[in-house]
Amino acid sequence: QALAESVMIEAYCLDDALAAQETGFDGVVLKGQEAGGRAGKHSTFLLLHEAHGKLDIPYWARGGFSTQTAAAATVAGATGIVLGEQL
Repeated sequence: QALAESVMIEAYCLDDALAAQETGFDGVVLKGQEAGGRAGKHSTFLLLHEAHGKLDIPYWARGGFSTQTAAAATVAGATGIVLGEQL
């Protein structure tokens, strides 16, 4: 953290996100199975549901979003979303 203003990590389940919080990460990207590549068993919205009210650090959602569904992630408690291939 001495080299960066903030440090975030990608998590595939709530346990990983909570461990990141306890370790001192500044934020977490919850990556659902819709994102492809290495991912956990759960969909992004299930991860958001599990994280809501349990994380004290900001979290972003990745996987399965478009411009039409991005607002739903913030309603579910996310700070924002991560878009990649859609752009």
